[in-house]
Amino acid sequence: ELKWKYLVRSAVRGKNILMTGPAGCGKTMAAKSLVNSLDRPDFYFNLGATQDPRATLIGNVHFDKKAGTYFSESLFVKAIQTPNAVILLDELSRAHPDAWNILMTVLDYGQRYLRLDESDGQDTIKVADGVTFIATANIGNEYTSTRVMDKVLMDRFIIVEMDVLTSDEEHGLLNYMFPHVDSDLLKSVAEIASSTRAESKSEAGRLSSGISTRTSVEIAGLLYDGFGLDEAAEVTVYPQFSDDGGLESERLNELETQLNLIAKNTINLDRDSLVLQEDNLYFNFKKKRALTPLKIDIKKGALGWRLARAQHETHLKKAIGKTDQPLRILDATAGLLGDTMIMLALGHSVTAYEQSKILYTMLNNELNQLSETDSNLLNFQLINSNVCETKFSEESFDVIYFDPMYPEDKASSARRSDLKKINSILEIEGLASDPESTFTYLRNIPSTKLIVKRPLKADAFEGSINYQITGKSVRFDIYLN
Repeated sequence: ELKWKYLVRSAVRGKNILMTGPAGCGKTMAAKSLVNSLDRPDFYFNLGATQDPRATLIGNVHFDKKAGTYFSESLFVKAIQTPNAVILLDELSRAHPDAWNILMTVLDYGQRYLRLDESDGQDTIKVADGVTFIATANIGNEYTSTRVMDKVLMDRFIIVEMDVLTSDEEHGLLNYMFPHVDSDLLKSVAEIASSTRAESKSEAGRLSSGISTRTSVEIAGLLYDGFGLDEAAEVTVYPQFSDDGGLESERLNELETQLNLIAKNTINLDRDSLVLQEDNLYFNFKKKRALTPLKIDIKKGALGWRLARAQHETHLKKAIGKTDQPLRILDATAGLLGDTMIMLALGHSVTAYEQSKILYTMLNNELNQLSETDSNLLNFQLINSNVCETKFSEESFDVIYFDPMYPEDKASSARRSDLKKINSILEIEGLASDPESTFTYLRNIPSTKLIVKRPLKADAFEGSINYQITGKSVRFDIYLN
């Protein structure tokens, strides 16, 4: 808070500000936030990506057949002539020394001009009143592509060293940026990142570096797009750590750190277990499965986002069909209640079957906590049984809905993460999944239609499909009775 106050004060006073700190700690994000808070004209220049400093900061000479040779000023020249502008110079420590030389007079409070050419009599461009320069730099031996910045250049800035965010601060940032992602998941991300930073600084640390805030934001973005936490870590975190050294490799140590943190040291990682924490049920998988705990949270995360816009679930709505009255729907495979809750939100009555006692227990716990606030649950019944072991009376349901287990390699990334966990739970309980037999049984239950959800390119079950509703990655096969 003190440093932010100092940043704002310095910017308002027209000071040149140099923000330093570890890579990925949020320097650029903080600089951009400062620019936005000032509500002034702003310009952005990434000097670390500049191949020709003169072209970027001054301009280029061009040739035209009609006009001949002419000089084209750079955007930077326009920027420094804009009164009260805020100019962000990102990655200053990676810039070519020629860029530093050009900037010397621009940044000097006693000069504040830019010379376009070294020839005698050449006009100079004055820096407009109120212009503020904000630069970012990585300073330290670990940054191999940066240059040692000239002390004279650094003296032209007031320096603000950015602190690495604490776990709580990072959790708050992720919650702010991704309000639709489960807050508990984001808390796990922040705790994992914080622990790796502490581990990397420890004398006996087994990690050479910690996870940056930039990586945490990327993980949260993947969670928002439907990735599981284990999947997000696999593609963003693990590649940052070496897998040399077998069981003592950094990568395995990082995996152990992640699992231990999510479990919060209250779960036995040597066995599969159902754990109650603050009224929430988690299913923890033993360490060798390399799966993060399964938690069902209907009102948050991806499902919560879908429920908030249930009327936009156009493909499922089309598959069910238009009706003036609520329909009686049999959901043959409850799973994690993804589509079930959408059907309830659309006003229908749903009876769902789930053969797994573990999943049934977790679902029931979540539903009991929602029963007082979600009136749609008055139209819902969850039964712990295999649907094929139930005898149904004539015309019990209008619609039968069947979402068989996708093959993991054909599912989307979000489905793949859930499927791994569901398949592991079914394996633990010794339960089998036989989609073909289930389909045959469901076809013989009296109803108006049977809806089967399938991957877009998957083979259909036997029988004549009356019509299909197709989306980008899934389709609904409709069988009319």
